[in-house]
Amino acid sequence: DTLLPTQSNRRRWMKGIATRFLWLGCFVASAACALPAGDAQQGRRLFEGQTDLAGRIRGHADPLPPASLRCANCHARATVSAPAASRPQFTGTQAFGPALTSGWLIESRSRRGGPPSAYTAGRLCTALREGLDPNQVFMARNMPIYQLTDRDCEHLWAFLTTPGATSR
Repeated sequence: DTLLPTQSNRRRWMKGIATRFLWLGCFVASAACALPAGDAQQGRRLFEGQTDLAGRIRGHADPLPPASLRCANCHARATVSAPAASRPQFTGTQAFGPALTSGWLIESRSRRGGPPSAYTAGRLCTALREGLDPNQVFMARNMPIYQLTDRDCEHLWAFLTTPGATSR
């Protein structure tokens, strides 16, 4: 009599099994998403402006010229592999935006005085497409809003999370 499972025990057992599978699925999915799926070389071409990007300033309808949308214009020192004539001329540590290193992106840190946050591939794509940082706070207005495909975002993430990619 006590050895036979009751209906509530069966429900609890099934709920426990379903929860374990859900956790396992989340773990496997997050591990797969953590690996750069994009092509780092294509990401470098996008970052340096060798592949044109489309975008505008938030609040403005007019598109910006592709040359002004190069990530490297604001987020890298004069260390990128683009021809010297097409690179911005920085002196010392001067840059318009932060250097987008792997560590700066994926480490949890306070950004612009806000609470600690870290980027993921999805959060980077949101930042580039909508101008929202990982805490869902609008970034500086001079940060362009880009028209990027999911694949473009994956390529940029693969490039930016390659250690030393933007500091060569």
